[in-house]
Amino acid sequence: MVLSRLHFWKRANLNSLRKTLQDFSAICKSIRYMENIATQQPQQAPNILQEISKLPPIALVVTVILGFCALGLLPLYAAAMLIGLSWWGLTAIERAQALKEAKARAATYANCIGPIVVSSIHPNETVEELEFRCEEWRESLRLSGNPYAEKIPVIAMPYQVMLADYGQLTAGWSTYQRQVGERQHNENIIWHSGKCPSELKALFASAVLPAPKQNEFQSQN
Repeated sequence: MVLSRLHFWKRANLNSLRKTLQDFSAICKSIRYMENIATQQPQQAPNILQEISKLPPIALVVTVILGFCALGLLPLYAAAMLIGLSWWGLTAIERAQALKEAKARAATYANCIGPIVVSSIHPNETVEELEFRCEEWRESLRLSGNPYAEKIPVIAMPYQVMLADYGQLTAGWSTYQRQVGERQHNENIIWHSGKCPSELKALFASAVLPAPKQNEFQSQN
């Protein structure tokens, strides 16, 4: 658990550093756009505006403030203060949004009621990487407060490349994805008929298991 949390902390810091570098790059890019606007022909203006609209909000705010500063309409110290306040405000908004999304993800883990088949993301993912993601699932279930965290099975299903004697794939990626869906369905049935808590059976059956066909229902009656 300590290694997993250390991994989360490293990943969060890397994401924060990556976001800061992306914002700085976007600011530089927006400044270059503003410098080139005067030299562009009228028919190219819509393309420039379209590119500017793709920039993050902080880049646009900084560009406008620096533009006022360059025109002498804003002192340098005031521009620095406005940039700092804008950066802080937009960062606070992004953090609030990230917290909201994190709470939504935590609620997702807390409301899991059935088995989880963890499949390979891509053909090159190793078994060790897949097992690590399975452990992340188990820890997230526990940390979310899910009352069934210790009972819900988390099953690893790695993609295994197999070649026939004549060098042809016995099962490709598309076949593997189909097998993942079939494995999930089978695990759902096993869970419902086996270790699923009695208070969850009706909810799990109605929410996850497919409804019985009409002819099967009539034959039972």
